[in-house]
Amino acid sequence: MPSSSIPPASSEPSLIHGHALLAKGLAEETIGTTFNAPTWTASGTTDKALGIAEIHAADDNSASSSSAHRPAAAGPGGKVEGFLGDVVGCPGMKERGEEKVAAANNVRQ
Repeated sequence: MPSSSIPPASSEPSLIHGHALLAKGLAEETIGTTFNAPTWTASGTTDKALGIAEIHAADDNSASSSSAHRPAAAGPGGKVEGFLGDVVGCPGMKERGEEKVAAANNVRQ
């Protein structure tokens, strides 16, 4: 069974920790599926869910702060973030990239 090498999150949710947990879960789930190891698959599914929940909580905290309306990234940043979100299977990252692209397009018009 996989062991947890990612230290527990502090009392504040963290985007970095959440993404690390999501990546760990994706890796565990892939190993479990590939080698027909149900404990790895279950652990990966749990870690993915915990990672996504922490990402959402950290995102909600940043949205309620004074920097809630971050400016759209200039250049290809939104496209890159959306593409990477699609590649790694992170729907929040993909969605945020699409929002940046749309906001950048609105600013240009």
